[in-house]
Amino acid sequence: MRNVLLLVLGLAVLFALLAGYEGGSAFQLKKSTPSPVSPPSAAIPSSSYSVDLLLPAVSRSGEGSLAQLRVHVVAGKGRMFLQSDSANPLTNPDTQYSIRTAFEVAKQLAEADANALDVYYSISADSDVVGGQSAGAGVAVATLAALEGAKLKENVLITGSVDPQGGIGKVGKVLQKARAAKAAGYSMLLVPVGERTYVEQKQVCKNEVIQDTYYQTCTTQSVTVDAESEVGLQVVEVADVLEAYRLMKE
Repeated sequence: MRNVLLLVLGLAVLFALLAGYEGGSAFQLKKSTPSPVSPPSAAIPSSSYSVDLLLPAVSRSGEGSLAQLRVHVVAGKGRMFLQSDSANPLTNPDTQYSIRTAFEVAKQLAEADANALDVYYSISADSDVVGGQSAGAGVAVATLAALEGAKLKENVLITGSVDPQGGIGKVGKVLQKARAAKAAGYSMLLVPVGERTYVEQKQVCKNEVIQDTYYQTCTTQSVTVDAESEVGLQVVEVADVLEAYRLMKE
């Protein structure tokens, strides 16, 4: 009988220990489980700013045309984005490089904290693909204006490539671009240094009548063409982005 009581008592103690271990385990598990935390809400930009600018270009047929650039700035981390969708043509690698260079130059020149802003670019043109680097200067000026929250004059356009130091380099077809700017109602076009005038090979013909016989003699001559005089539009040469920005800023 005594052995039976000891056996019952031993089993009771064992069950009590097992119950306490399971309870403690459950408590520790509950204690170590982190309470749900609400995910942080997405950062909402406190402000945004956009600048629109027409970019002189040349169509596939060789005529001057204008592409539409929009630069949109929001709070961010100093990044750039180039929009590409059905409403925006594709950009060739050289154009993408030009936009990237313009973005970096504008960041260096801006008085605002460009590393706290993101820049979005969209280009609309009468073409499936945009190529060349002649938009670089315009992109840099528009980006600088957007970063600083400034406005650009409504009567001035610019053409020119841009280098990493902010210099504006030569491009082609200035006369065609000047004509497109003039036709759109603009009164001034900024161009790289040395490109207001250029030498063009023209055929010059002389007509004369000798003894009742008509003769025409033609020769090819080098002719200096002044874009301002040729088009009737003020054409101003600029050396760098900062000089251009000062002329285009309101």
